Amino acid sequence: MSTRAMHLNDLDRLTTEMMEYICDKLCRYPEMERDEESLAELCAGCRMGEFLCNILSHEGARTNETEKRS
Repeated sequence: MSTRAMHLNDLDRLTTEMMEYICDKLCRYPEMERDEESLAELCAGCRMGEFLCNILSHEGARTNETEKRS
């Protein structure tokens, strides 16, 4: 496995853990929505996934630039 792939796997693992923590410990909606379907709708509209994708995209682009220079 390349260094880049290992780095992105580590980053993916860390961001997954971060999202689990945010959703399970910080998000207020699981306490407010007892209905699983309503909660799923709220989660689908959550912008944390978008933010996470932006972080991963930025890091992937940065890693590509670093590899090109090496």
